[in-house]
Amino acid sequence: MKKLLCVCSLIIAGITLFGCGSSNMAENNDGEKEVSETNEKKQYDSVIEEIRDKAMSELDIKDILVPEMEELEIKNAFVTFSGEEPFSVDVQYHAEVSDKDERYENEVIVEEEKEKTGMKHLVPPYVNAGDMYFWLAFSKLDMPEMLNNEEGGISEDLIEIEANEVLFRNNGTDYQYFIAVDEGHYMFSYNIEHYSQEEVEKITSKFIEKIKSGEYS
Repeated sequence: MKKLLCVCSLIIAGITLFGCGSSNMAENNDGEKEVSETNEKKQYDSVIEEIRDKAMSELDIKDILVPEMEELEIKNAFVTFSGEEPFSVDVQYHAEVSDKDERYENEVIVEEEKEKTGMKHLVPPYVNAGDMYFWLAFSKLDMPEMLNNEEGGISEDLIEIEANEVLFRNNGTDYQYFIAVDEGHYMFSYNIEHYSQEEVEKITSKFIEKIKSGEYS
């Protein structure tokens, strides 16, 4: 009987230790996941701040909205020039990215590419990426006119969001929203396969709120 009691006690102790070990492992895994997510967030924020700072400097503007987009990565960000005059910045967000083109860490390469193409990369682009789901453009030019090209599959309308007149355009692949601001205009473009029109109007409304309130960062 004593032997039986000892065996049972050992089994119970083993189960208890195993349970504690499993609990500790789960807690450690959760902690590691939180640290990883925090580091990724910091890195993402750092890239956004770098793009904002360089875009403001290149375009000589007071500020610019470069938003975080949930579950999307920034694949590319560049300023476009007309001759030597910079006039717009584009930021392209993709579902996923993999290999960064590290050649563009070299400022000489960046300047050579600018001379060839009229585009200057603000951060090194990624070579491989998933589908582009969101595209932000800011231009110092006036807001575009309506294309009036329904026969070409493009529908347009002037709508109001947050008490601002907005040009809405559906080109068959993207929902696009154009809004005039003091220093030019923004275009927010959303992939139709990834977003509903209701979703993008809510997102665009938040962007306009940030621009009007000056909450760019």
